[in-house]
Amino acid sequence: MSSAQTTSKADFDVIIIGAGISGINAAYRVQTELPNASYTILEARDTIGGTWDLFRFPGIRSDSDLHTFGFQWRPWQAKKAYADGGMILDYIKDAAATYGIDKKIQYHHHLTAADWSSGDQLWNLQVTANGEPKTLTAHFCIMSTGYYDYAKPLDVEIPGLENFKGTVVHPQFWPEDLDYSGKDMVVIGSGATAVTLLPVVAETAKHVTMLQRSPSYILVRSSNTLQEIIFHAVLPRWLALKLVRLTWIILPWIFFRFCKAFPAASKSLVLALTKSHLPKGTKMEPDWVPTYNPWEQRLCTSPDADFFLGLKTGKSDVVTGTISNVSANAITLDDGRTLHPDIIVTATGLRLCFAGAVALSVDGELFDSPSKYIWKGMMIQDLPNMAFPIGYLHSSWTLGADATATMVCRLIKHMQTQNVSAAIPRLALGGKEDMEDSSWKMSKSDLITLVAGRPHKPNPAETQKYNNTTSIAGRSFRQRERLTLLTSVNERSLEDLVPCKYEKKWKGIKKWTVKRRAVARNDNGGEKKMLERIHASASLRPVSRSRTLVSHKSDPVLPRYHGNSQAPLPNEPNPVAQATPYLICRLKQGIDPNGGSGT
Repeated sequence: MSSAQTTSKADFDVIIIGAGISGINAAYRVQTELPNASYTILEARDTIGGTWDLFRFPGIRSDSDLHTFGFQWRPWQAKKAYADGGMILDYIKDAAATYGIDKKIQYHHHLTAADWSSGDQLWNLQVTANGEPKTLTAHFCIMSTGYYDYAKPLDVEIPGLENFKGTVVHPQFWPEDLDYSGKDMVVIGSGATAVTLLPVVAETAKHVTMLQRSPSYILVRSSNTLQEIIFHAVLPRWLALKLVRLTWIILPWIFFRFCKAFPAASKSLVLALTKSHLPKGTKMEPDWVPTYNPWEQRLCTSPDADFFLGLKTGKSDVVTGTISNVSANAITLDDGRTLHPDIIVTATGLRLCFAGAVALSVDGELFDSPSKYIWKGMMIQDLPNMAFPIGYLHSSWTLGADATATMVCRLIKHMQTQNVSAAIPRLALGGKEDMEDSSWKMSKSDLITLVAGRPHKPNPAETQKYNNTTSIAGRSFRQRERLTLLTSVNERSLEDLVPCKYEKKWKGIKKWTVKRRAVARNDNGGEKKMLERIHASASLRPVSRSRTLVSHKSDPVLPRYHGNSQAPLPNEPNPVAQATPYLICRLKQGIDPNGGSGT
C-alpha cells in the first residue's frame, strides 16, 4: 500500500498572478473567506489595474455596466453606469487600498514558468523579479492573467498596409503624442474597440470612417436608468445599490434569453432600435444588418447613443467592404471605392493568450493545456491546485471571475476540512469518447475562430475546450449562477467533486453537496454503494436544448483512489466508461485511508 505524499511548507498558501480587476477580486475573496491563509499578488508591470492601465486609446471604457463589472463587495456608486478607463482604474485602486490588498502586491514580478511537484505537493514558480530570477512556492495558484496577449496584438493580413505613408496605429498601443486633430481617420473593424473609439476621435478629427468587413449589432443603453433614479429617491442608499445591481443582472439575462429563444424577433427588434438612432433616410443594408443573430456574438454597446451622434453631424460614417489594397495614401476596396485617410487605426481584435503564456509543467513534464478540458469553468483537467478566472461572454467579465474566486475559496476550505493537499480534475476512463468539444469562449466571433489558445499560431483545434458534460460545460449566461453571486454562494459548484475519502470522512462533506445528494449518507452498505449513489445522483444533462448526450445503460461506478495512486484498488471493478469528470483530492502526509497511520 503506497504512502501518502509529503506536503512541504510553501512560501504562500495562495499566489495570485495579476493585479487587474480579476486579481484584486480574487485577493479580496481569499483574505475574507480564508483569513488564515497567506497570499500575495505577483504583477509583472509597475502598477495596478491590468487592462485599465495598459489601454490608453481615446474613449477607452467598459462595454459592460459598472454595477456588474465592478466588485460585489465595493458597489459602484457613480451616476454613470458606463465609465471610461480612468474612472475604472481609480475605482480598482481605491478598492484595493481600502481593503489593504495593495500591500500584498509585488510589482515587477513576471511569472515565466510554473511546475507542480507531486513530491512536495506545491507549485514552484519561476519569477523574474526586477530583472533577477527568483523562485516562489505556493499550495494553490490563481491565474488572473486575463485572456489576451498584452505584448502583441492580433495579426490580421491587410493587403499593402506596409505601403501606407501615413500613420498606422493599433489601439492596444496608442501613442501618447498622436495628434489627429483636423485629419481624416479610418478605423478598420466593427467590434467593441471601434465602436468605443469612433465617437471620441470624431470630436477632434476632421472625419472618421469605420471600415468594416461586416456589421455588428450596436445596442444603445442608458447610463442612468429610470429604475435607478427611483431606487435612489425612495430607498436607503445601501439597499438602492443592491437593487440597482440586481436589476442590471436580471434584465440583461431576460433580454439574452429572449434573443436565444426568438432569434428572428430579437433581430427585428434590435435593428428597429438601431434605425431609430440613424440619420433619417439611412438604408439598413449593407452597413447595419449583421449576418448572424443577436448574441451569437457579443453585442457592442453605445451608452446614450454616443456612437450615432457623429453620424448625424456628418463627422463620421460607416463603410462596409473588403480591402483590396492599401497604397501610399489610399485604401481601395474590392468594389472600387477609395478612402484617403491620414491615419489608419487597425481595431482588428486582440490576440488570445491563455494563462499569460506561462510555461506550465507537472513534475518537470511540459503540460499540454490546449488538449485538456476545463472543469467548472475554473480548473484544467489533470492540473493540480490551479484556477483560471474566466468571465462570461454574454455578461460582465467580473461576474464570472467572482464566481471562480468564490468557488476556489470553497474548494480550499473543503480541502482543509478533508485534510487533503491537492485537487486534480480528472476524466473517467473512456469518458473523452463521449464528448463534444467547443471553444472555451463559446462564440462564433472571428476573434475566437482565428486565434488559438496558444499565442503563436492560429489553430482552432488548439483552443481550450469544454464538452457537453455537467462539469466540463462551457460557462454561459445562466440565471442560477448569476443570482447566486448576490450572496457569493453556489451550491452546485462542487456537485461533481468526489474526493478520495473513505466511509468515516463522507459525513464531513455533506454541507458542500447539493440537497439532492443528501440521501448519499454513509451507511452499512460501505463505500462502493455510497459512491454509486452519489455519482448516479450527479445526473448528466445537456448544456443547452440543442445539445444531446450519450446515454449510459448502466449506472457509472467511480473508481476510488488511494494516496497518490491513480489506479483502482485491488479487487475493485473497472470503472464504466462515462463522461462525468470528477476531482481527485490527494491525502496529506500521515493520513491513512483505512484510519491508521501513514505507511
